[in-house]
Amino acid sequence: MTLHWDIKKHFVIFVIVAVLVTLDHLIKLVLLKIKFETSVIGDLVLIKHRRNLSQNGILNFLNIETSRLSMIVFKVIIIAAIICCYNLFKSQTAKKAYTLIAAGAVSNLLDSVFYGYTLDYIHFHKIVTYDLKDYYVDTGVSVIILLIFLSEIKKSKEKKDR
Repeated sequence: MTLHWDIKKHFVIFVIVAVLVTLDHLIKLVLLKIKFETSVIGDLVLIKHRRNLSQNGILNFLNIETSRLSMIVFKVIIIAAIICCYNLFKSQTAKKAYTLIAAGAVSNLLDSVFYGYTLDYIHFHKIVTYDLKDYYVDTGVSVIILLIFLSEIKKSKEKKDR
């Protein structure tokens, strides 16, 4: 009975990740197909397609160049690590955050496989260009950090009370 529940639960997570990835890629396909660009807030925030050839913020920051295949392998390893970490957390909030992170990672991997680069489309003037998958990852990581922070506060409070 428990095995059936786990399969059902994991299937729901798979479907959620698939829906989030599909949404991100549908937006990209529409923007690519119709060459859509628009201003949201003057020149500060634009919706416009941009090819992100570096594909990895950390490696880009460190000025390390990599091949397409090595980026794909790296991203598969990251997805495997995310899947392994998922079961470490008991909190439903943490599991939802990991689901968002997984959706962002899978979408990023698909960008690399199909395009050879990532497609970003929410442009903040002279700062950064994002896409939906980046918001998935940023939101998920922010929630995990907040949960860790709150857990540490709780542990510290419990030590004081002893």
